[in-house]
Amino acid sequence: MQKRGAGLAFGAQWVFPGGTVSEADGDPESDLQGTLRRAAIRETWEEARVRLAPAGTDFPLVAWSRWITPAARPRRFDAWFFAAELPEGERALGDGTEAVETEWVEPVAALDARDRGRMAMMPPTAITLLDLAATWREYGSVAALLARAGEREIVPIQPRLADLPEGLFTVYPWDPQYGGLAGEGIVLERVPDYLQRLPSRMPAPRVQP
Repeated sequence: MQKRGAGLAFGAQWVFPGGTVSEADGDPESDLQGTLRRAAIRETWEEARVRLAPAGTDFPLVAWSRWITPAARPRRFDAWFFAAELPEGERALGDGTEAVETEWVEPVAALDARDRGRMAMMPPTAITLLDLAATWREYGSVAALLARAGEREIVPIQPRLADLPEGLFTVYPWDPQYGGLAGEGIVLERVPDYLQRLPSRMPAPRVQP
């Protein structure tokens, strides 16, 4: 987990290493998954100083999830999350610029830090940590987790914002009320089992345009 610099997108939030696809990563129109994986490998090195694979080579990253920012947000992303095993001898250090703090932490510990107010994070990060923790409890080893994750059906998750009397919430496609909410969204024909065990809505921070 890395804490973003205050002046950056998602400033002061704890996130996973990540970034945008560059021209050097390939052409997403012709090779989406290969391009995304190369971008993930490069960004992990640039931001966390973890070399998942030698330059110019691929690494068995496993697609974990895909999140699309709600339409009401001023800055929008179509973000793929990947999982990988830390190669032997590698250590997460951070770059000290985009990531002002870096911490190698188990998902349940990160969630506990969020609940205690030490790690602020956006809902997709928290949901992903909950998903990782539940999958870890189910399979119990990195190898088993990654093997089963390779069988995942990845569906686009585009939350809808709901301004309710109890506050602003992001509501996810597996929530019973999702289809009736206003705004751009993606209604899933079938919700994979791994999503159905996760919270269907979470409090959302109010973002100034």
